Amino acid sequence: MKGWKPDIDRTKAGEVAASVEFRFSQRLSDETTAHETGIFHYSAKPEDGELNEYYIFFEGLLVKKGGEWKMLMEYQKSTATAEDFAALEPIK
Repeated sequence: MKGWKPDIDRTKAGEVAASVEFRFSQRLSDETTAHETGIFHYSAKPEDGELNEYYIFFEGLLVKKGGEWKMLMEYQKSTATAEDFAALEPIK
């Protein structure tokens, strides 16, 4: 999280437009728990700057509480490429 904090703070202040998209290579779940593996694409554009894009391989552990999925742990494994991301199916 330390590396993302400047963008998070600037986004909260309205100084950065940010978005995130997930694609999955594996999704395992039952009624209350899930484990997901894939890549996320995070982009951020400051009002006064250029678009920054990041592709990250990740794994996540989720639980369902009160009818909503909550991520308990996320492991950002390594940097991915736009080609890696494009090879995975979009969420339908």
